[in-house]
Order: sequence, then C-alpha cells, then structure tokens
Amino acid sequence: MKNLKTIINEASLGRVYQHTKDRNIGMITAHRAENTAEENKKNNQELESHIRKAGFGFVKVKGRYVENHGTPQAKNVDEHSYLIVGKKGDDKGDLKSFLLHHGEKHGQDSVLHK
Repeated sequence: MKNLKTIINEASLGRVYQHTKDRNIGMITAHRAENTAEENKKNNQELESHIRKAGFGFVKVKGRYVENHGTPQAKNVDEHSYLIVGKKGDDKGDLKSFLLHHGEKHGQDSVLHK
C-alpha cells in the first residue's frame, strides 16, 4: 500500500510530465559551493525573478552536482535548482539562450536543456 508522500510525489511527477511533454525544458541554478548560504539564496532569488520576467514557468527542485568535475577542486554539492518549462511550440531557441546566458552570469559549470 502506498503512503501519502508516495502518492503526492507521483502526482507531482505526473503534473510535471503533463506540463512538459510538448515543450522544451531546462535545469539551472545560481548556487555555487564557494558562496555563503545567504549569497546562494540571494542569487537564486534573482535568477527566479529573471525566469518569471522571461515568461517561463518553473518547478523548484533539489539538485546535486559535482562542481569543477575532473579537477583537484572537484566537490559534490547539494543545491536548490529550477526545472524551467519552456513556452509552447517552437520557442526559436529562447529557453536555450536564457539558460546559457544565466548559467554564465552565475558561474555555472553547466546547464541542462532538452
């Protein structure tokens, strides 16, 4: 028998799928391990504001990443990230451009676009 948390998580995943199946999606954060928790919170709030201003929807997610992968400074980090939902139809690269611009602005090693 499924517990309430499992049912809620499955419903949430189903809702995300329904909203993203015919759209581009991306993942991004403004979090960096070398920043303080306060700086990361401020940077993510700024990023969230830019996501909204660009007209994209988003879902907050907990992320995990290896910063500086393949270097002596490599570090596993847990971070607050955003699953961004693109606009319906052909967005002519708007979401991808947004992700690349803001990933660079916030010093990210990578962003994800699908």
